[in-house]
Order: sequence, then structure tokens, then C-alpha cells
Amino acid sequence: MSPPKCYATGKPASEDSQYPTFDLSLMSTIFGFILGALAAFVATLFAESMKRPVLSFELDASVDADYSKPPRRPATKARFARIRLVNRALPPLLRGLNRNAALFCRGRIEFKRSSGERVFDTPMAARWSSTPEPIPMKLMLRGSLEGEIVDHFRYDQRVDIPAGASELFDVAAQFDDEKECYGWSNESYGFGQNWRNPRRKLDGERFRVDVTIFHLGGSCSYCCDLVNSGGGMRLEKADDRT
Repeated sequence: MSPPKCYATGKPASEDSQYPTFDLSLMSTIFGFILGALAAFVATLFAESMKRPVLSFELDASVDADYSKPPRRPATKARFARIRLVNRALPPLLRGLNRNAALFCRGRIEFKRSSGERVFDTPMAARWSSTPEPIPMKLMLRGSLEGEIVDHFRYDQRVDIPAGASELFDVAAQFDDEKECYGWSNESYGFGQNWRNPRRKLDGERFRVDVTIFHLGGSCSYCCDLVNSGGGMRLEKADDRT
């Protein structure tokens, strides 16, 4: 029996294949490009989310102020209840991302009774403790006439809080040996108020305090209790029964 004969066709074997062929190196390049782009997108989203301000609230101890010495003030002593707003710093391993400051921060405060009823018809604007007091400038006119100049820009003050820094804002104040307290804001410096704004008078022992802070690009909320009973006026963590 003679051996089988082989004939060269001059065509690669692949040209006679019934199935298409793929270039594996090209596929791996495309896959690597897509995977890299996806990883870069996720990393960018993560970095931007970590750079956003992260605000938290801390109850600050009530502060007692002595006004018995000149210049004369509307009270000889006062106690202020305050809350600290913190823009939390990034963890040490991520400090290179530089978390953004919370810009143009302003606050809104509402007081509620145990029934949930609002004490005041309108919310009270928060007063930042670090900002100048909006005290009207007194003028002496001809004769016995007196006048006042009010800087309205000081009534709507806003602050910037860098990462790792904090700002205090006032909630309420109590004067001398008076039993009642008052919501404390820039309104308290208005005409004839003597720091005791009748529109913000708080006559009671416990109130729910709802705080909302607005800043460029977002907002955050917090609630606590204002207690005006044994031990003096103070802020406490919110009681669910209130």
C-alpha cells in the first residue's frame, strides 16, 4: 500500500476554518483600557466625596458672663447656651486630599413644646459667637434729639469653617436672676430690646431645639433640649419624651 499523498494548497490553515478568530492581544488592551477608566472614575468619585465638608454638632457648656463692670450693659450677668459646629478633619492617611471648608454657613433655630407645638411663629436665625455684635451706633443730634445707625449687614452674618475647625453659635440667654430665658440672636440687639426680645421669650422648663445649618452645597440638622430648671439654663441631649 502506497503512503497517502499530501498536497500544499498555498493557504494558511486558518483561512479554511469555519470559525472566526480573534486577536487576544487586542482584546486584552481594550479590556485593560476599560478597567483603568472605570478605576479612575471610581477613585475620582471617592476623592470628591471625601473632600466635601462633614459637619457635626457638639453641645457646649453654658457660659456665664459678668457685666457688672463698666461699660454699662442691659444686665449685670448673663448665661448663654451654645452649640459647637465642627467641620471634621479627614483621617491622617487621607489628609492629602484637603477637605473643603464649609462656606457661607447660616443657621435656623426652632423651639418646640413637649406637644410638638412651635413656641414662635417664625424660626430664629442663629448668631455666630465669633461675629461682631450688631450694636446700633448712637448719635447726638441738635438739641436733645438722639438717633441710632443700624448696620443691617451684621444681622445676617455667615461664617466659613475650614476642615478641622469649629464655630460656636448661640441658642438662648438668661439674665441676672430672672427665671425666664430668651432665644438669643442678632435680633436681641434691636431697638429697645435690652437683650430681652419679647418675641423670643421662653417661659417654661423644657423645650425641644431643632437646628438646621445651611452651607454652600448642602445642609445638616440637629436637635437637643433646652432645660431651664434646677442647675440653671443648659442644653442637653434630646429626650425622646419631649
